[in-house]
Amino acid sequence: MTLTETEEKLVSGMRKTEKAMFRCRYWLVAVGVFSCLVAGYGFFFIQQLLEKDPQLGMAVYPEMMFPILIVCAQGLFCIATAIRDWHGNATRVLLLKLIDDRLKDSKE
Repeated sequence: MTLTETEEKLVSGMRKTEKAMFRCRYWLVAVGVFSCLVAGYGFFFIQQLLEKDPQLGMAVYPEMMFPILIVCAQGLFCIATAIRDWHGNATRVLLLKLIDDRLKDSKE
C-alpha cells in the first residue's frame, strides 16, 4: 500500500494532533475547572445580589445569566473533551495503527 502526497499530509497531521492531545489534556482540564469556578462565582454573585437588592438583582439576572451559562458550558466541554481523549482519540489511534500495519506489510 502506498500513500499519495495528500494522504501522507493527512496522516502526518493526524499524528501531530494525537501528540498534541497528550500535551494539552492537562491544559484542557485546567481551563475547564477554571471556567466552572468562574461560572460558580457568577452564580454566587447573582444570588448575593438578589438577596441584597431584589430589584437590581432581577434587572441584572437576565443580562448575566446567559454569559455565565456559556462559560459553564465551555468549561464542561473542555473537561469532557479531556476525559474522552485522555488516552487518545480511539478512532484516530486505530486508523494510525492500521495505516502503520499496512505500510509495514507492503514493505515486507
